[in-house]
Amino acid sequence: MAAQALDIHIPVRTRRTSNESKPLNPQDFLAKYGYMRRSSRSPEDLAESIKLMQTFYHIPITGVLDNKTIEMMSKPRCGCPDIDPPTTRSPLLPDNPAAYTLGPAWKTKHLTWTINRYYFNTRKITERDQKDAMDRAFKVWAKYAPLSFTYVDRDADLTIGFHQGDHNDGYDNRFDGPGNVLAHAFYPPDGRIHFDLTEDWILSSDDGIEMFTVAAHEFGHALGLGHSSTEYSLMAPVYAGFDEKFELHADDIYGIQLLYGRRQTSRTTASPPINPTNKPGKACDTNFDATVRGHDEYLYAFHGKKVYKIGDTGLVREDSIDRVFRGAPYNIDAAFRHPRTRQVVLLKGARMWLFNRFTLDPSYPKYLDVSNFPARPAAALTFKDKVEIFGGGYYWEWDVDQHKVMHRPGLTYYRYTSNRLPSEFDSILHWKDGYTYIFKDNSYYKMQDDGRRGVVMSGYPKAIGPAWFKGDCEGDTTL
Repeated sequence: MAAQALDIHIPVRTRRTSNESKPLNPQDFLAKYGYMRRSSRSPEDLAESIKLMQTFYHIPITGVLDNKTIEMMSKPRCGCPDIDPPTTRSPLLPDNPAAYTLGPAWKTKHLTWTINRYYFNTRKITERDQKDAMDRAFKVWAKYAPLSFTYVDRDADLTIGFHQGDHNDGYDNRFDGPGNVLAHAFYPPDGRIHFDLTEDWILSSDDGIEMFTVAAHEFGHALGLGHSSTEYSLMAPVYAGFDEKFELHADDIYGIQLLYGRRQTSRTTASPPINPTNKPGKACDTNFDATVRGHDEYLYAFHGKKVYKIGDTGLVREDSIDRVFRGAPYNIDAAFRHPRTRQVVLLKGARMWLFNRFTLDPSYPKYLDVSNFPARPAAALTFKDKVEIFGGGYYWEWDVDQHKVMHRPGLTYYRYTSNRLPSEFDSILHWKDGYTYIFKDNSYYKMQDDGRRGVVMSGYPKAIGPAWFKGDCEGDTTL
């Protein structure tokens, strides 16, 4: 009975296909992309796997196959797994494309490539056109890492080919026709990069599948990068479409630089900060996505792609997140300081980044098991020797070393309730003045004790800008 409960086929229409519906098997999807074992047969396994997949794609975590989940499963995408599959199989076996955030790197930084099977089509895309598209895709990575790519006729490190159906790559790597799996690639030192011959490949516009973008993504796998859950990252698994102003995302840049280092340039001075005058300007009306007390006792407040360094006298500096916390993503969900080591921890989706001062720990980012979280993390608080995570109106104590929820009576899944607080908020901070501050939109609340009792001080909420940035922001500058 349990096995039958998982044998689900849902008719969906995938992009750029004929009028015939293509059945989607959610169990096959979850197993193929690393969210569950193929041997998992219970409804409970399915629900937990769906939650993990929903967390990765930043869609509501329901544990059921709702419309948004089915829609995401049905989109054109890369055929490589999204996360480390829960099996004992080596990621380097020939029948298993890249699956991890960071995999092995090539021992050489001077790589050769060739196309051993070209795309043939009715659009009359020439072999020269295809070579040019591949060459541009390689340059995407060479721009930021000390890598060179040279075309050769044979015996190349990287071999590119267009195939269809079962092409001797293994069970999970059969191409499925137009509209779903577009391509896949293998980790170093394998070097194989395969595209689905049956797709409607184009060189530009959205009237088909754009060759350059998919090639750049697959080359990332062939260089050692796995999939990213960061929105707008090139290494995100779902095809994003043609982008005339394509730029590599910071998540991709620092992934490739962690593997191969940075490309040296002739510049001898650092780029100026985003706001070199350090004046708040438009930031006076901002909100904080996440806040953390750094090792240097400054407040670091995150907003989109920016981070604000704030001291007792107000804003010290405004800069890009990836210039201060190198390797960090944009649009952070939550941040906190490790209660014992004082390391800064950033959370986004199902991944965690840990920084020693401003240097990313080489073993991070890591994926987290968020299946027992009651909601997606929206804020985090370090208080004394504990870390509490907030989201969906709940908070729960979390073991930062074991990466798990502490299931102790009275400490798990408490509702965060107060008549004077919003039911959900953007970030929370226990500051060095002994008070707890809760940030929501462009306002904040000040609370006594550890914030859990909901004792909001009178006179709040106040505007964030004047109190925290001070300087040019008009208003009450007292915390």
